[in-house]
Amino acid sequence: MFVAWRAKHELPPSPARFEPQPAEAIADNVPSAPRKTGAKPKARKALENFIVERWPDGVPPEITTKMIARRFAATEGGFSVSERTVRRALGLK
Repeated sequence: MFVAWRAKHELPPSPARFEPQPAEAIADNVPSAPRKTGAKPKARKALENFIVERWPDGVPPEITTKMIARRFAATEGGFSVSERTVRRALGLK
């Protein structure tokens, strides 16, 4: 359709770089970085080690995730984690 319109108006053909490209050609030219989601593994591993050292028999039920996060931040010199990271370290998600 566009070719007929261009011929009717006596326009030159567009350069190849403006022509539509197949999806495979576009996907090959664009590098994609791996997506990073969730807690940083080093923070989760450090928190897991902290929990095992602090409570080797398991975390008591009266200790909340917020309390664990605050104790971890106080012990690790300001290295804080979220409650979600605490849940993930405990395997609760």
